[in-house]
Amino acid sequence: MSDNGEPIKVLLIEDDLVSAKLVQALLAAAKDRLFTVAWVQTLKAALECLDAESFGVVVLDLNLPDSSGLATFTRLIEAVPDAAIVLMTHLDDEETALKAVQGGAQDYLIKGAMDAHGIVRSLRYAYERRRARAESERIKEEFLHHVSHELRSPLTAVYQAVQLIASGVGGDARPELKRLCAIASRNAEHLRAMVEDLLEATRAETGKLIVEPRRMDASLLAAEVAAEKRLAANERGVSLVCEGVPGAAAFADPVRVRQVLMNFVDNALKFTPSGGTVRVDCLPAPEPGALMLAVTDSGPGLPPEDARRIFDRLYQASGVKPASSERKGLGLGLYICREIVIRSGGRIWVETEQGKGASFRFTVPAFSFAGLAGSAGIAAAPRLSAAFVELYPAAHGLAESSSRTVRLECAAQLRRAAREGEALLPEMAPPRVEGVLVMVSTGEAKALQERLAAQLSGVRVLERNRLKAKVEVEELSAGSDGVVAALEAAVERRMLARVEAARKAGVIA
Repeated sequence: MSDNGEPIKVLLIEDDLVSAKLVQALLAAAKDRLFTVAWVQTLKAALECLDAESFGVVVLDLNLPDSSGLATFTRLIEAVPDAAIVLMTHLDDEETALKAVQGGAQDYLIKGAMDAHGIVRSLRYAYERRRARAESERIKEEFLHHVSHELRSPLTAVYQAVQLIASGVGGDARPELKRLCAIASRNAEHLRAMVEDLLEATRAETGKLIVEPRRMDASLLAAEVAAEKRLAANERGVSLVCEGVPGAAAFADPVRVRQVLMNFVDNALKFTPSGGTVRVDCLPAPEPGALMLAVTDSGPGLPPEDARRIFDRLYQASGVKPASSERKGLGLGLYICREIVIRSGGRIWVETEQGKGASFRFTVPAFSFAGLAGSAGIAAAPRLSAAFVELYPAAHGLAESSSRTVRLECAAQLRRAAREGEALLPEMAPPRVEGVLVMVSTGEAKALQERLAAQLSGVRVLERNRLKAKVEVEELSAGSDGVVAALEAAVERRMLARVEAARKAGVIA
């Protein structure tokens, strides 16, 4: 039974009539009417059904009329990541089922070998495992909130109070008092950094670590990070230089890329002795379609065992010591960097030789409009309707976290409501003028505009921030350069208009 004592709702996705009838009969024979079954025959119908209501367990045949193999499971788990999924497969396809279990499925059943006891046991266990996982994530969420409120707020107050004492607000601070305040400030800042690492690690473990890719200038961001850290480098007597490819367009989250680079540079400065050098580079990646960002130091390097495990959770290198008197952290910083890079579609590694420094490197996808359009399945369309959804004005005044939440929740709503022949392109706005989503469709423009406006009219995140989304649609035809080129030109016009509006509003110079 489910949590409320009702039968567990099962969605059966199976196009073979005989197999479907067998599963329904076996579940109907279960004691105490444990299950109620809804049956669909295609993945498209299943996704529509899951969007309309929730199910305790999903029983999935991997080979359907509109999808086959592991891709079927992948598309389903992307649409409903929290679903308890039990696969049905043939004996000769057991390896694929095992891969799906490794990717998040709860269990699998072999067609032709199913019996009432086995299928009831599998579905009940899948349901209970999902419930246990949900409870575990709820506890982690509570922990996250508790740490955020009970540790960060007092830490901020302590840090600010110490700074005020050192500045002489409560009376002239003697040199010895200033020295003690500096020690307290450094330790408060160190503790704050550890708390932030704990929060980020918990987000990564619970799937709450958000990566929001967009077009960004990776070389400019690397130069900005180097400029911000140059004073800290000078204080340590370390030379900090930056080299890169001008205008290196990447498709990544600039906030997260900055976070990774900052961590790499902080570590490099911590272990590089006075007189040494730290270099921040933005270069073409070894593989096509990617850019590489690297932070290289002239420090002691890493022993082979440390280099192999340096990105593991809670691992701290034992073969090297900081060049200064700084204390080590929790061993979470590089683990968080790895999680960010993986979620960004890149890879992360270290190249090092003991006694000859280390180079921490990661890749991010290079920006390619044609690639984004191709992945959305629109490259071959003869004509398109392009809907430009403006979520908030250029001078919106929202905090970064609030504007990010608006974009993510509205994008999720549009993806869920997308129909066949429609796709939401990832955001391509330049920094500080974001807030425009682009939905492309092979359907009629006016109908698309009316439907999107209706879908967004009741989105709670817009209501909370007193915003009303504006939807404008253009019809595009494939000219001599193709429909992708026409779409790229339309997006570029909109982005330039957005930049100009932000400039007039004083948001950017």
